[in-house]
Amino acid sequence: MLVCFGIAWPINLLCMLRSRRIQGSGLKFTLIIGSGYVAGAASKLALWATGSLPLSPLFWLYVLNGVTVGLNAWLQYRLQQSERLARQPT
Repeated sequence: MLVCFGIAWPINLLCMLRSRRIQGSGLKFTLIIGSGYVAGAASKLALWATGSLPLSPLFWLYVLNGVTVGLNAWLQYRLQQSERLARQPT
């Protein structure tokens, strides 16, 4: 799942950059997914911090996916602002 999502988010980011549109992408949904990645990374860090386990390689997948989700959320926010400004009468 982490690998598939890890591939999907950069593709989504590129599509938004090329089209300059956010249709089909919800900012709230993206933020919920991002919080899931933060929770996953935090759980791996917590296990590592107790000294019971070494730092899992999955931690780095959570970080990478979290960064791409964060970039998606930022771009969605920026494009929403641009769309709002374009719709305002001059």
